[in-house]
Amino acid sequence: MMKLVRFIGTVVLVWLCVATARYYDPVPMTHIDGAVPEQKTYQKACAFDEAGMKTCRETSFYLWRLPAGGTITTTWKPGRSDIEIVTGTLIHESHECPDSRIEWSIVTDRNAGGTLTDDDPKAQLNIPVQQSVRHITLSLRRLDTVTCASALRWVDPRLQPRYKLLP
Repeated sequence: MMKLVRFIGTVVLVWLCVATARYYDPVPMTHIDGAVPEQKTYQKACAFDEAGMKTCRETSFYLWRLPAGGTITTTWKPGRSDIEIVTGTLIHESHECPDSRIEWSIVTDRNAGGTLTDDDPKAQLNIPVQQSVRHITLSLRRLDTVTCASALRWVDPRLQPRYKLLP
């Protein structure tokens, strides 16, 4: 009887570990249409979480360069359709173009957007998703006519799935 209890306990523990790992795995985004952004992926420094386990997150960013009056659209297909939240940070990089303004929008099952300027260069994304997502589209538009180029960087783009213990 004791062996059966240990076996069931082991199975439950393994199942919880797999379910948790599946939730924390990055959901891939495959480019399917529009402008292809520059992309870089790197490992963040590892830290110890509350349980004393070492956790290292892979981080990446996308970068689009926009000329004056330019518009760019990029569409991805998520690796999973059960996305709950789109996260990350949008950063307007205007070091050489301080008067530029970039309007952005992200479309999932709804539309979220805003404008980034030199005075307000960051937008922290936390976009809730209510329905199954087949595509994610980011649209960028320069609102100014300044002739210098500026850029928008999406740092640590993440698609967080719904947490489910059962498949």
